[in-house]
Amino acid sequence: MSASPTSSLGFQNFFEATLSSDITASDTDIPLSAVPNHSEGIIVIGPDSASPEVVYFTSKTTLKVVCPSEADGRGQDGSTAAAWTQGTTVIIAPVGLHFTYLRNLFSTTPQGWSDTGDVPDTITYNGNRSYDLVFNSNDLTDTLSNGMKLKLTRTVSAPTQCTNLESSSSQYWSKTSPGGTTFTDDFCAGAWIKLESYTGANQTIISRYNGTSGWLLRIDSSGRVLMSGFNAGAANYSYVVSYQSIPLNKWVHVAAQLDMSAFTATSTTSYVMIDGVDVPATVVRAGTNPTALVQAGNLNVGAYNSATDFFDGEIAQVWYSSAKITQANIKTLISQGLTSSLITSNSIVSAYSFDGVATDLNTSTANDLTAGASASYATDSPFGNYLGGTLEYVIITANSFSTNTTLTVQVPEGCAIPTSGGVSAVAYSTNDTPYGLPRDKNRWHLISHYRVNVGQASPTANTFYNINNQHLITAPVGAFEIVSCLAIYVTRASGITKHYMTIATTAGNTEDNRLYTAEAESSPGTDSSHTLLATREVNNSSQTAYYANYATTGSSVVGLYVLGASSSCYIKAKFQYV
Repeated sequence: MSASPTSSLGFQNFFEATLSSDITASDTDIPLSAVPNHSEGIIVIGPDSASPEVVYFTSKTTLKVVCPSEADGRGQDGSTAAAWTQGTTVIIAPVGLHFTYLRNLFSTTPQGWSDTGDVPDTITYNGNRSYDLVFNSNDLTDTLSNGMKLKLTRTVSAPTQCTNLESSSSQYWSKTSPGGTTFTDDFCAGAWIKLESYTGANQTIISRYNGTSGWLLRIDSSGRVLMSGFNAGAANYSYVVSYQSIPLNKWVHVAAQLDMSAFTATSTTSYVMIDGVDVPATVVRAGTNPTALVQAGNLNVGAYNSATDFFDGEIAQVWYSSAKITQANIKTLISQGLTSSLITSNSIVSAYSFDGVATDLNTSTANDLTAGASASYATDSPFGNYLGGTLEYVIITANSFSTNTTLTVQVPEGCAIPTSGGVSAVAYSTNDTPYGLPRDKNRWHLISHYRVNVGQASPTANTFYNINNQHLITAPVGAFEIVSCLAIYVTRASGITKHYMTIATTAGNTEDNRLYTAEAESSPGTDSSHTLLATREVNNSSQTAYYANYATTGSSVVGLYVLGASSSCYIKAKFQYV
């Protein structure tokens, strides 16, 4: 018995029909004078004969039932497939196979997992580790509900290694005179990174920059994502930079696009994405305000000009393109190893998995890298629960059925569901801790981290601000507790003031509800600093941005500041199903 029944397996009392035409022992279409009510089940041909045949079917029409294959449909349960003549009796009976299938459907493995009997037909990445799984023509909502766990098996194993670079050892990878790298305006770059420390200096992810001309993608000294283009002088540049900083010791996907001839950050010109979400960013230009860059220098991963701004941490699946890439397409590059089709369709010049090799995944340019200062590999991966391989774990956050079942699920850091390449099996569990499921809560939580001071001069009393609309977190579908922690500093001429911070769904001058607001009071006539902590529990039906807005009551306030450089400032979305 190799067939796998699904939850659609049915039974019908007192069913009896006859064959409407002859069949051979290998036929998978069984023509009947009447068909059962259900589309998956078991029939018995010739029940009164010396050798009845048990048949398993998985679909039907108005005139027949259809077996999944000869081997999995005909001659089941110890019977033998045979030729039968028109008019032979066909019934549904409580044969042993039916009970075996029922046991298999509802039994749980010792590890706490049960097979769903189906795999998703479509997988879409929503950003911030949220995915939509669509199962065509199958209602799974009678089996699966929010908070349940799923284990997904990849059809193609994910990479298991990365490069681990030590900035203190000046480690990097390089290629002299890289081919195909001739773009002068629009380009993108991205990678999976796990930053190990804030070194106090810039940390380069990938670059081609000789100190005068070229381009680079890096983490700046404040931990922000920055991409620059240079034209015949280090002071002649255009760059896009995020306001948000990258957390330490977590796998994070970063990507940026730079339009040298555009002066603002938008989703189609210059942008920064973190974990597949467009984050607030700004464009900065200087010198000659170049509208084009000049290519120069070696191609480096982990440094620039093979000499400075070394990266401290792990890098995997790093790439750069010679053209713009839509944000929707960036999401398709995140969840699996980069393939030749993804490289071609996104104008990627070079890409490197660092899965034990530093060869270029784009074999048409083949800018293979050479290790500098003994750069090497480590067994760690943003896929497959840190281990790579085939298993990914998720928790269901929403479910619905209308023709197809749609499950919205959340993965922990270190897991990703391939949006191309396929999933070969899906198991579910109602247990709190089925075998293999990551239980470290920090891997399920999301965080926006801020390490730069920002301020509002002469703020209006009792008016909420969110400078550059930067203090926010985008929470996926599901139940989260939003926690905002900001260090608020106020300078003033006189008087007593109160400082407020609130969590709202709109940036700036708004307070949704005083329940989501924290406050502190300062002493008369002195500057003051307070760390404010506010919380808000939410259950999102769609991806939603939550802003940490801040205000002061004093009429003589000179400045209102958020002290990210010297204090812990963050907004966290704490996943409520763990």
